[in-house]
Amino acid sequence: MNEVVKVFINPTCGPCINLKEWLDEKDIPYIQRDVVNNQEAATEFKEIDGQFTPTTLITSGDEKYKVIGFNPQKIERILSLNEETDN
Repeated sequence: MNEVVKVFINPTCGPCINLKEWLDEKDIPYIQRDVVNNQEAATEFKEIDGQFTPTTLITSGDEKYKVIGFNPQKIERILSLNEETDN
């Protein structure tokens, strides 16, 4: 997997907890960015026009995808599309 998965979360957000659990269950590596307790993460969140948590950014080469909310189907679709182009 060549993608970088970055998840912007609020630690008390139910969907954020669900997303992290799902990513862990699927063995999908990710970078967690806490927008409540980390000012640098909060600034980065604003720079990507983030408004809702969780927001997931998936970067694959020059392609960037943004998934808002807990949407495992969309994340799987993006990751599988990129696997197909890698072959």
